[in-house]
Amino acid sequence: MAASDTRARRLERGCLDVAEAAALAGRVEDVFEAVVVDVSRTGGKVQLREPVVLASVVGPVTLGERLRVRLTGADPASGVVTFERAVSGRAGTR
Repeated sequence: MAASDTRARRLERGCLDVAEAAALAGRVEDVFEAVVVDVSRTGGKVQLREPVVLASVVGPVTLGERLRVRLTGADPASGVVTFERAVSGRAGTR
């Protein structure tokens, strides 16, 4: 039962990843407000305020940090969405 639950969660996350990438595909280079929800050696995961998207961010970040991120890629075919810390720009703009 645990294995099937794990597969179901992976499938659900995969579907969400594809939907998030499709929603953001036309907004590459836009800047968004976000909060860091996970940290890794190469960056972390950010949760956008609007639209509600969970995605990777490249570069040094701190858990709980609020920051502005620039969308660097959104590939609906793979479901991969990537951000980097924004240096400037208003949220929701290029």
